[in-house]
Amino acid sequence: MFIDVRILNNTGRDIALPLDYLRKRGPVIKLTDRKTGSESFTRPNLADPALQEKLTTLRPSESVILEWVIAESELRQFDEHHVDVTAEISIQSGARSEGREIEIKGSGSLNIASAKL
Repeated sequence: MFIDVRILNNTGRDIALPLDYLRKRGPVIKLTDRKTGSESFTRPNLADPALQEKLTTLRPSESVILEWVIAESELRQFDEHHVDVTAEISIQSGARSEGREIEIKGSGSLNIASAKL
């Protein structure tokens, strides 16, 4: 399943973040089966730590999209015949703003269910 994760600079100042690193590594995604409550995390990609030093500046109100895929096997791990999961998607990273190190965080959730036959 293809997803787009939008990162929005909702501050009033420029923020420089390691966008290439975040795109390579991906978001943290916790999957929760809505029927049983079972949980698991998707696997992040390995990313070159040097990419954390390559910063991209987002101006106030600018956004970027991280494209990501949740594998079918990750969605069907709880029930092979019917998918009904909540995906909690989060991004957390060091960044820079006004010459200082800062931490950026963001999250959202997505309900994913297969069609009932």
